[in-house]
Amino acid sequence: MVLADAWVRYFMVTPPPAARSPSDCRAAAGLRFTQLYGTSPDAWTIRADWHADLPFLACALPTALLDHLESATSDSGLRLLSLQPQFIAAFNAWRTLDNRATWFAVSHQYQLVLGLLAHGRLSAVRQLALPMPGTLTDALRREALRMQLPMPRRLRWLGDAHPDRCDGIEFLDMRAALPDASAGTILAATGAT
Repeated sequence: MVLADAWVRYFMVTPPPAARSPSDCRAAAGLRFTQLYGTSPDAWTIRADWHADLPFLACALPTALLDHLESATSDSGLRLLSLQPQFIAAFNAWRTLDNRATWFAVSHQYQLVLGLLAHGRLSAVRQLALPMPGTLTDALRREALRMQLPMPRRLRWLGDAHPDRCDGIEFLDMRAALPDASAGTILAATGAT
């Protein structure tokens, strides 16, 4: 099952210098969540590709939503084998196809999730509300300045709205390459906050 990104809170975590175990990384992720969102992570389930020696991407999903999905599938005689946020599903599939693009974007409904890559690794994830003030070019420029990165030369794009064109940026549409991560397979985010 692919979950709309509107349900998800993405953030990067830099593990503390003394981190030695997954529990150290989980504690760092909980602290980072609180810093970014101003609330306790108690009502959220945080998942990540835990690394004690490198910054890593974490995503938080409402625990009540996960419990409801587990209950609904179980009550229907089904078993939930996999649940991935849309950005994660698309990013993982894209990385197996081609990693030459420097940035990656997924849009769905009222949100754009932008993954910024530096030195071949995901260095930041930004969730932007749609429609954005200005153009996509303006948003990319703001994020490049914020991250002290050059503007991307290539942008992998997956979503239900095609981006405006930016001078000097090659847009690579992923809809044909990743049909399973397209907007049509997403669990809708009606009522997500």
